[in-house]
Amino acid sequence: KYSLPLVEHDIRKFYRDRGEDSIKLDCPRRREIRDEWSDGLLQKIMEYNVQFACFAGFVPLSNIARHLPCLNVHPGDLTRCDEAGNRIYAGLHILPVERAILNGETSLRSSVILVQPYTGSGAKEMDAGPVLGISTPLPIDLEGHTLTELTQCCSTRIPGTRCNDVLRNLALAHIERLKLRGDHIVFPRATAD
Repeated sequence: KYSLPLVEHDIRKFYRDRGEDSIKLDCPRRREIRDEWSDGLLQKIMEYNVQFACFAGFVPLSNIARHLPCLNVHPGDLTRCDEAGNRIYAGLHILPVERAILNGETSLRSSVILVQPYTGSGAKEMDAGPVLGISTPLPIDLEGHTLTELTQCCSTRIPGTRCNDVLRNLALAHIERLKLRGDHIVFPRATAD
């Protein structure tokens, strides 16, 4: 529609081609593959003289932020911290939204951050960059469910498997609304700034 180039660089295929089933950064070999994948991604986009990157729906950690400034939009209020200064709503995909719901928050917000390069598993640096923008609050609607019921969903989940329960579906519905009322408003503003 906008005559923009499209570059494909499938991370799961990249890992499978190197004998790995998982893209987790939980061992040195997988981290080495991630660096190789990130370098390949950087090579592909640099053909277009890219000087700045915006991550939207970009889940895997990538160290292209070592080479050029990158912004990321995140489905959580990254200004909220615990007593130790850790961001409460950092994390991948639906986890920040599920955590906010289970914590009894009344609203959600999208945050825009400057992406930081990572080391090791990346857990320490994930969603740790400076917050450059935050959306207006989106009210949380439990859609008739109770916090007790939603908390019980977590107790029946099997670690390492993708669940399909009420909490997940509620979080996914909120993420879709947050994209429209949060991401799509705050991300363009922060990018322009």
